[in-house]
Amino acid sequence: MFDRFTDATRRALTLAREAAQRLRHDFIGTEHILLGLIEVEGLHRAILERYKAAPEAIRADVEKVVKPVVGSVDGDVRAQLPFTPRAKRVLELAVEESSNLGLDEIRTECLLLGLLREGEGVAAQVLVVHGLDRDKVRKDVAMLSGQETAIARASAEHPCGGAGPSACPAAKGAPGAGACPEDKLVARIFDLELVSKDILRAQREQEARLAELVAVLRRLWILAWVTAAGAAALAIAALAR
Repeated sequence: MFDRFTDATRRALTLAREAAQRLRHDFIGTEHILLGLIEVEGLHRAILERYKAAPEAIRADVEKVVKPVVGSVDGDVRAQLPFTPRAKRVLELAVEESSNLGLDEIRTECLLLGLLREGEGVAAQVLVVHGLDRDKVRKDVAMLSGQETAIARASAEHPCGGAGPSACPAAKGAPGAGACPEDKLVARIFDLELVSKDILRAQREQEARLAELVAVLRRLWILAWVTAAGAAALAIAALAR
């Protein structure tokens, strides 16, 4: 399992162990994984920013709940800290999320989803307090992961090879900025995504207007029926006289 972890994910787990050691704990829990995760770069940082969950605020909330142990801890135990059952479950869920996203590696965003899916540990509770919802975050991760995959594929298929405009053969000697096909393609990908979002938003607005129109027509039909029924009743009463 660990051989599929990205360097950033491994770094997060290393920092999790260091956080546990700093707090003089003899285990690595979900809270330590979260403390390690917020210290590394990755797509999960964009997710946290989207929910205005600052790493500093997350760290402060974790440290309010988790207190350091006073006294000495055996050095051998501290050097080989075991994962708690919940922390192990987080890692298993991160693997599942990676597969669900169609990834061949376990990224930091998968670890974030694992923490949320576990649902009962300190990390999940802190993330929920900061407004992170498991299902919404999964959708955000899927969208952003798709963007990264598309950009990486575009880079690999063009002369730049992801090395940037200065290394692009097509950009050499070209006047002005933006001559690199990679830059143009990446910009085009984001433009298409924005257009798709606008179309989807317009469709939803049209559906809402249509539903409102149907509701108005239904009310008018009921009113007309009641009016007609009342007029018929009056006519019958008049004839009866």
